[in-house]
Amino acid sequence: PVFTVAPQSIEVECAPGTDAQYDAWVSSHGGAVATDCHSVQWSHTDITNASTSFICAGSYIKTIRFTATDACGNTSFTDATFIVADHTPPVFVGLPANMVEEGSLGCNGHKGFKLWRKKIFATKAKDMCGNAHITILYLGLTEGCGSTWTKTYQLTATDYCGNSAVTTVSYSVVDNTVPVIISCPENEALTCVEDVPAAAPEQIVAEDNCDILSKFIISQETTGVGCPAWPMVVRYVYGVSDGCGHTTTCEQVITVVDNQAPVLDCTD
Repeated sequence: PVFTVAPQSIEVECAPGTDAQYDAWVSSHGGAVATDCHSVQWSHTDITNASTSFICAGSYIKTIRFTATDACGNTSFTDATFIVADHTPPVFVGLPANMVEEGSLGCNGHKGFKLWRKKIFATKAKDMCGNAHITILYLGLTEGCGSTWTKTYQLTATDYCGNSAVTTVSYSVVDNTVPVIISCPENEALTCVEDVPAAAPEQIVAEDNCDILSKFIISQETTGVGCPAWPMVVRYVYGVSDGCGHTTTCEQVITVVDNQAPVLDCTD
């Protein structure tokens, strides 16, 4: 018989189902076509060299000899290869997602972080062509505003054919909460201008979920002179800020009305 079309070598990706692909390839004689004056019978022989057939993990090469035989026993043959290759990287299994935690516990976030970190080191890798191993690299701490921070890890999954998948995941503690003012310096009603107190932001009582607070005066406004017909009004606007710039304000109003007549002292 004469080969008018030679069998074609084929490469498939290592995955479940390669045996069926091999069977189909062999059954079709690798796509070969042979002609003769009589009908042709096909056979094949695995002539793979065991010392060179293994590539890596579940990857391999088979060399198949396709033989065409006519009715008189004349034969012709040619060879082709069936290659199972692994070009696909592993996939991560159980990898935790990036986590963003509001700093509701003093912005330390350590309890939640420790639980999340355990999941990092419990992450597995799955490969379609064999086993894979994971390496984990801590990329460090990035400090944010106030007491906030981000910790980042890099994971690399590598199979036995050298294919790798790389990803990074991070755990962040953020502060989106404004300080809460519990009490502001009290409003006052006075009769003497001389008794008007200076602004006292240090008297503010406030709390924050993350940081030590900064207390300050934003503005001071005075109107009037203190007479009954024109009372003096002193208005202090205070601010409280955390380390991320979130600010809450409060106001103290002091009113001065001098409605007391002078007292005459006639003593010698």
